[in-house]
Amino acid sequence: MGLVAISILSAIVGGLISLATSYFSNLQRYKQDVIKQNSDHNHDLVKQDSEHKHDRQVFRRQKYEELTFRLIDFTNILKNISSQLSQLESGALIDTAEFDEKGAKIEILTILYFPELSADCEYFLAISRQFLLSHSPNNNSSSINNRESMKIMFDKGFDQLYDKIKEHISDYT
Repeated sequence: MGLVAISILSAIVGGLISLATSYFSNLQRYKQDVIKQNSDHNHDLVKQDSEHKHDRQVFRRQKYEELTFRLIDFTNILKNISSQLSQLESGALIDTAEFDEKGAKIEILTILYFPELSADCEYFLAISRQFLLSHSPNNNSSSINNRESMKIMFDKGFDQLYDKIKEHISDYT
């Protein structure tokens, strides 16, 4: 009977050792899987963050280009309107809706996306409005000298804004 008890005890101990070995082996694989999952998750987060930064940079570059093109359109519209006003008889009216619309879009772009340009843009838009009003037939001081001085101020304001835009070009392109 002692032999049977020893063999049963040996089988139980062998089974326990096998069970313990299997448990610790599975526990070690589980820990490795968790570490790998965390590593993959962290890698995915870093990748998503990098993609988000790239998308944001592309978006800001597009908005910067849009702002630049709108400024060019705006100045061309202003020059066309001032040319038309100079050629018309007094009392004639010109539609300035496109001028106002382009100016508003420029202001919105700078406020939303480029606050560092906001003050310079507001100054340029104010000078542009004054330049346009200097051509108005209702303006009491619509002398050639006033128009020329407003043209000089307009050109100077545009150059200042353009220089400011060039300062920030490396930030957005």
